[in-house]
Amino acid sequence: MFEKMNENKSINNIIIFKVVLLGIIVLLFLSIIMAIFSRFFFSLQTNTLNTILIITNFLIIILIGFFAARKVENNGWLHGGLSGLIYMLIMILIGIISIPVSIWHILLLSFIGLLVGSIGGIIGINF
Repeated sequence: MFEKMNENKSINNIIIFKVVLLGIIVLLFLSIIMAIFSRFFFSLQTNTLNTILIITNFLIIILIGFFAARKVENNGWLHGGLSGLIYMLIMILIGIISIPVSIWHILLLSFIGLLVGSIGGIIGINF
């Protein structure tokens, strides 16, 4: 009885790693496409480009949570939330290299990544 409960409560680290890696690959691919389009087809202002990147990141986090939840049988919100949190922490670490941010900004973005990933996980486990 207790063995079955422990199996259901475990977190699958391999799935989380795979979907976070998938999210980073998708972000790199979309960034390259946006750079090509903004260079050759139309000119984007920095504010517009930042808005597009933020929206793209949130959509990627929802997809990460969705795919993490689809791969597991239960606790989709947990897998989605952890995937979103890890993805957002990686993006924060990459962003800190060029622009220093405050600890409150890091905590806010981490919480948003956890929340959006959990929403994606809830959607993924139910559909």
